[in-house]
Amino acid sequence: MGYGLITTGYNNFVLISSEEKSLTFGNKAYRKAGDYYIQDLAGGYKVFNNTDYNSSGSHTTGVYQLYCRGEVNGCAAHSANVTLPDETGFWTYQVDNLDSYPTIFINTTNINTAATVIGVKRIGTTKSYEFKVLVSFSSGRRSSAEAEVNIYCFHAKATSSSSGFGLNMYNSAGEPTFNVNDKLLVIGDILTVTAIGGTKEAPTETSSFLASPPTAATSMSKPAFLSMDWARPSHEALNSYSVGQWDSYDGECDGSNSYRTKFVQKFIGSSFNVKSDGTARLHVSGTHIDSFQCGIGGGGSASNMTWNIGQLPMYVPITDGAKYD
Repeated sequence: MGYGLITTGYNNFVLISSEEKSLTFGNKAYRKAGDYYIQDLAGGYKVFNNTDYNSSGSHTTGVYQLYCRGEVNGCAAHSANVTLPDETGFWTYQVDNLDSYPTIFINTTNINTAATVIGVKRIGTTKSYEFKVLVSFSSGRRSSAEAEVNIYCFHAKATSSSSGFGLNMYNSAGEPTFNVNDKLLVIGDILTVTAIGGTKEAPTETSSFLASPPTAATSMSKPAFLSMDWARPSHEALNSYSVGQWDSYDGECDGSNSYRTKFVQKFIGSSFNVKSDGTARLHVSGTHIDSFQCGIGGGGSASNMTWNIGQLPMYVPITDGAKYD
């Protein structure tokens, strides 16, 4: 450092510097109009037939189901349904009065609710930003899940606080780098993830918090994790079903042939929670339906999760959101 003041803390992390701007709390983001849900788009993917048999008649399914159905010359109809899992929504949020692009931390108060930010954009030349949040939660909880998601936005302030007392610091351009009157972003703990696997319903990870953190994540009222892009998992499921067949030689229905549906859905690595036993839980949230097909091969079921993880180890900063409520 050529000039000025610098102070360091845990593991020599910089706390205050006259050459580096400190991130301060700007605002909590709020939800606005513009939501949609993956499950509501299921109707566009429903498949009524395949190349091996005809489709006729009507078939009733659940709201969030994809299905295959068929019969040949009046033979008994057989069908296969695929019900989309837990609710997954794209919610729209906005945050106002920020001097820079937001750095976003997310806390979810329900361990079965997950959220991650995708696609942040500035609204014109204003100091407001809009972004989509991919949210997943237990089925049937669209109205109640919103209260469980807390989104904290931090920024680099362009001006110093006009009131208060104590230490203010500026860089060589006269821009504020530290002000004791601001609510500074304080990282209390860091989650280190070294391995990820398991299924979409129950992801598993090898992870740990800091051995001697400034503030342990397990002691925080609202542990808020940095929203980050850490994986692009893909889930493929094969489910067996059968279809009644017409035998042209005998002129009657005599048995059935085995088929499989093939269902591929993309996921995104989502948020984290601290479990009651003091360990971390990671989430993945489903996105679009990549493909759904009928009549793939014969018989048998299978489920496979391909993780497509970013570079490991992964380090996730954690702050206590309760300090900024």
